[in-house]
Amino acid sequence: MRIGLLTYHHVVNIGSVLQTYCSYNLLTRLYPQAQVEVIDHVPAVSEAFKARQRRSTKGKGLFAKVVENDFIRSERAYDRFLRERCAFGPSLPVGLGVYELMGRISDAAYDMVVVGSDTVFQLDGYFGEPIADALPPNAYYLPGLSGPRKVGLAVSFDPYVGGAQERERLGTVRQDLGSFDRILYRDATAEGLLSDAGYRSDHMAHVPDPTILMDITHLVPTTTPPSSRRERPLAGVAVADPGLYERVAAIVAGQGFEVIDYMHPPGAEVDLDDPAAVVGNALRGYQQLDLMVTDRFHGSILTLQVSAANLIGIENADRYQLPNSKLRDLFERLGIGDHLVRCGSSGPEPALLERLVSTRSWNRGEMMRRMAALRASGFASVAALLGDPDSVV
Repeated sequence: MRIGLLTYHHVVNIGSVLQTYCSYNLLTRLYPQAQVEVIDHVPAVSEAFKARQRRSTKGKGLFAKVVENDFIRSERAYDRFLRERCAFGPSLPVGLGVYELMGRISDAAYDMVVVGSDTVFQLDGYFGEPIADALPPNAYYLPGLSGPRKVGLAVSFDPYVGGAQERERLGTVRQDLGSFDRILYRDATAEGLLSDAGYRSDHMAHVPDPTILMDITHLVPTTTPPSSRRERPLAGVAVADPGLYERVAAIVAGQGFEVIDYMHPPGAEVDLDDPAAVVGNALRGYQQLDLMVTDRFHGSILTLQVSAANLIGIENADRYQLPNSKLRDLFERLGIGDHLVRCGSSGPEPALLERLVSTRSWNRGEMMRRMAALRASGFASVAALLGDPDSVV
């Protein structure tokens, strides 16, 4: 049995890297006799976005020159991490057209193609800006592919703001979605949109993100980091909007915390002698936190997986016009919806954030039990939809 995994392995951040790693390991666990490989496709949109991030110049005028920046080093390190731990199919030309890619996938003679996890079914890119692939129908909908069984794994449409163009695009991919044999969705918004597209309810079920389903704690280095004396508790703040970040960071600092920008987490610097260690080093950074305030989905999961830190989520109402973010879904499924703050760029009410910083209704042991229950539910969904591995080929 041959299984191809089409995912966001090409996106340069720790969440995308770890969801690829965990998706791959989940499939090898479910199908131990199968040959599982990552389909090595990099969409043109993703490559163009990364090319813009790689541009860094030093000097001016005639003396200006392009230099290697942190993004390039991270890109190489994350790629090396994955290739040392996951099997990859043949490297495909960057930016391969959708239908040419479908031809290559068909030629590979997979018995099953798994799409996901992550926001592979986005209908309008990232708040109107496609950064991982073109607007649908794109490769992740597997348009026109016949032969192998198609399975969606922890798929999401996030962010979904409910605009007219998104609804129209959902109609255009209705047939492509209907050609999937089974779809395991990651959040309630995905469930609703799949239902709206007419997808069969008995062919879909909820499953948490693979970074919850699979263990990642073994990636944290066992060596003791250099000791640093801290006079104040340590808080990570990871919020994409710069103005909102500043407002949140100021409130947290006012509560006596040393604040670290976790949009660029310490420990994620690339060790030139061991580039692939970047993931473990970043996870160790999460492990040392006392508090995390974030609008990051995977950042929240990593915090809960490897640390005992208090966690507060931020849902940016200026971006999520509907209270339907993947982060909200995660917090509610874990029973910590009261620790999700919905606010605009002007920032949260200081008194509310201050209260959440100082109180919470769970400890690490309780959170591990909740995550274990969510994990068990996910594996039950996998068993119900996919059943005996031999039944999907």
